[in-house]
Amino acid sequence: MRRTETPATRPFSRLKTGLLLVMVAASAPTAAHDGAGYHVDPVDYEFRASHPFRVFVDLERGQTRKAYRQDANDHYIRDRLRYVLPSNIVIVSRRRDADMTVQARLTDYNLSFHVTDIARRNKKYKKRYRYTPGQCGHHKRAFYTRVTEKGVAVADYQLTYRIRGEGAYADALRVHAAESYRYGENLQALTNCGVVPSANYPNSTVARLFTQAGGHYRDTLAQEIRTEGLRNLAQLLAGKIRARADQFYVSLAARHDSFGPSRGSAVYDYDDVEPRRRPAYGRWQDD
Repeated sequence: MRRTETPATRPFSRLKTGLLLVMVAASAPTAAHDGAGYHVDPVDYEFRASHPFRVFVDLERGQTRKAYRQDANDHYIRDRLRYVLPSNIVIVSRRRDADMTVQARLTDYNLSFHVTDIARRNKKYKKRYRYTPGQCGHHKRAFYTRVTEKGVAVADYQLTYRIRGEGAYADALRVHAAESYRYGENLQALTNCGVVPSANYPNSTVARLFTQAGGHYRDTLAQEIRTEGLRNLAQLLAGKIRARADQFYVSLAARHDSFGPSRGSAVYDYDDVEPRRRPAYGRWQDD
């Protein structure tokens, strides 16, 4: 005979069902956190934030370490990297504090200038520039040649990455930088004596244009191009460092998986995994 549930028996039935669910849940195996069941996602934001990747970067241009260690270019590169890299990648100022060292050795640098445009221009004289002493002192219009010149630099770097516990890696990098400037030539003026050569400029803009003539301004532009090259180098290095950081976090996550959460902080300390010392001129050596 089928048992019929009545209002009186319904609460007892629900109680038995609840007890059964509790018993099933209690008997189910829990997730293991002491080894096999523990897993760390290497791209997890909190995991990376709690384990910053410390990087030391320096540039080498063939000088002794004492000479280039204090170079302003090194400081510029590090400041730029601090600005563009995520917060979990920390640029450090001392090599011994780093999980990875990056050395960028300049192997070749070529800077050349070439003319990209020549245009004949004319300007009406402003009132304050219109009159000069002498018989032909009434200036009406100026005619001059405006030359655009471009400086292009190509820098080749040999990169060396050394990651604690992971070994050394080599790479090559080519950095481009370019800037343009303009200068004036062949100034002539329409005066009350006709069109004649002149040294009287029609306005301050044209005057400044002629101060950049003669080739001496290339030195100023060369420095601007070098600075732009360093800025571009920092951007390219940032991409390389991010890729190496991914490698670092994959390895670190694997170590966490192997040791479990109880040794999480110790795993990050590479000094107890693979103790090393660094002599002068920077190669890792085993103790």
